[in-house]
Amino acid sequence: MNLKEVKEKLKAVPSYSKKGAAFLSKLWDCSEEDIITARKEIRENSSDDNEEEIDSPYIKDRSRKEDKETITVVSNKPLSPAEIDNLVQVDNITSRVSSYWLKSSTKHSYTYAIQIKNTISKFYTIEEIGKKLNSIIPKIEPKHISKSNDSEELGLLCISDIHAGAQNSELNIHGLSYNEKDLDNRLQKIIENLLESGKVYDKLAIINLGDSVDGWDGFTMRKGHHLGSVSNKDQFDIYFRCMVKFYSILFESGIANSFLVRNILDSNHDGVDFAYICNKTVEYYLSSKYPDVIFENQEKFIDLVNIGSFAIAFAHGKDAKIMKYPMKKTLDDRLDLWANQYFSLNTRNPFKILLKGDLHVFGVETGKFGTYINCPSIYGTSDYISLNYGVTRPGALMINIPNINKEDIYYKPIWLD
Repeated sequence: MNLKEVKEKLKAVPSYSKKGAAFLSKLWDCSEEDIITARKEIRENSSDDNEEEIDSPYIKDRSRKEDKETITVVSNKPLSPAEIDNLVQVDNITSRVSSYWLKSSTKHSYTYAIQIKNTISKFYTIEEIGKKLNSIIPKIEPKHISKSNDSEELGLLCISDIHAGAQNSELNIHGLSYNEKDLDNRLQKIIENLLESGKVYDKLAIINLGDSVDGWDGFTMRKGHHLGSVSNKDQFDIYFRCMVKFYSILFESGIANSFLVRNILDSNHDGVDFAYICNKTVEYYLSSKYPDVIFENQEKFIDLVNIGSFAIAFAHGKDAKIMKYPMKKTLDDRLDLWANQYFSLNTRNPFKILLKGDLHVFGVETGKFGTYINCPSIYGTSDYISLNYGVTRPGALMINIPNINKEDIYYKPIWLD
């Protein structure tokens, strides 16, 4: 008896289903494997025939334990991670999908188990954010920035790796501290240095190259590096207090006729979302007080701006999700080729600059593509850096461009130790 005949016999006489495969194989002169296969195919076909087709994915069940929620989803097709995020409505700020797996599948359906991690308790609730914004956004008359000099010079004040909320420990072998007071003092030193230089600008652009705060839940975005930073709320508050004070003094200093602030959001410590929340709140406050200041938030890992004959690309140096290794301290042939291709596809301007942070070091190099600049960090030396690389000086970088249509450009690090 062949497999087809075995299936027909089992369907015709349901009582045979109670008999063992060994017994039936002898009775029907076939193999035990044929009996097992026939029974399996009958069950699958019976299940598929009785199953109703599904029009679209839906949530079948929910269960919660502490800050974790498990959701069962039934779908008419395989689901991608993005489709799962959208279906269970996580925002990847207050909640995220921590894991998911396919529990079962049939001809018409796919059943997933999805675990949700809720983190709202580790940051302000929606109501708390509303009260916070009402308490910090001033109801005052706006201050307009008037022309204070006849300079035609463009200035780029580059600050990077502020890491608000980071705190060094006894593991820092050089005994270097970092806290809110240190951050505030370093930002004020930048302003003092600019004023003492006597330089004035037509436009001053402040470029924040990322890692504004130290990290969500005390980790970098990829969760592989524990930081020991203060809470998410405290990082937010420290960054807000220090940056509002810094920008307010700078905007009223008379050092420039106009100001622009550009924040690079895609960085490996704070990521686009946390960085956006922190920087956008600072912007809301300052925009009500200084409506003439332009604010820009760059969500792309790298993006460029054409200014006269210059093309200046801004990046943190390591993104929040994809890059295995950061952009290097030293411009090698591979990175030079990558940058050359990037600029070739995005600009025709002759003078090209790639400006980045991340590594907490200062350096200017010239490659075939143009100029490669590493900006020093406001933070300086963390525990990790002290053990692996030694002391890196805290600092900022001032770039002066006297004429945006000529190649002349001047770099001056501002050391803050």
